[in-house]
Amino acid sequence: IGAYLVSEGEYCKITGFLEGAPAEKAGLMAGDIIYKVNGEIVTGLDSNAVANRARGEVGTPVEITVLRNGTEITVTVIRATLNEDTVEHALLEKNVAYMSILNFNSKTGQEFTDVLTGYKRQGITKYIVDLRNNSGGVTSEALTAVSNFIEKGKPLIQVSNKRTGDYTYYNPKYGEEQEMVVLINEETASAAEIFAAAIKDN
Repeated sequence: IGAYLVSEGEYCKITGFLEGAPAEKAGLMAGDIIYKVNGEIVTGLDSNAVANRARGEVGTPVEITVLRNGTEITVTVIRATLNEDTVEHALLEKNVAYMSILNFNSKTGQEFTDVLTGYKRQGITKYIVDLRNNSGGVTSEALTAVSNFIEKGKPLIQVSNKRTGDYTYYNPKYGEEQEMVVLINEETASAAEIFAAAIKDN
């Protein structure tokens, strides 16, 4: 349905939409709390579980009930095939490029790398990476994207696991440090937080 979701306690909130998203066309808004999907209460489920319940065959309807300012609102969304591009970008002025990562899907790491490579070929040396309202997604794709800015062999993420022990994932690529700003807000979560933290810690 083209909505970006983030988990907040027991609830799942809409943080934004893909361009042309049927969810937005149906009247859903950023900030809405998803309460039911096809009449089933989804309180307590994480964003991935809620998203899976909303997905389905293209052209079929799904009923979404949200809480907005304390009021229950139910809309019917017609599922559609969506453009999965997740990197929006623009050259702001000479030598400064802006890149917004909307979320991290299975293609985002390569998509971001391709955009960055294109700017490097133009001689761009300063970057703004916008992760505001990015609710995360596939962690490995965030690591692929951020590795472009970090020297080979530097740590990208450290993980503690009760069953398998602790491990550190080091950058396998020849990344290059750049002059850059990373933008985050209270809706920056999960894999997007890992991207931002890897930049800050390095």
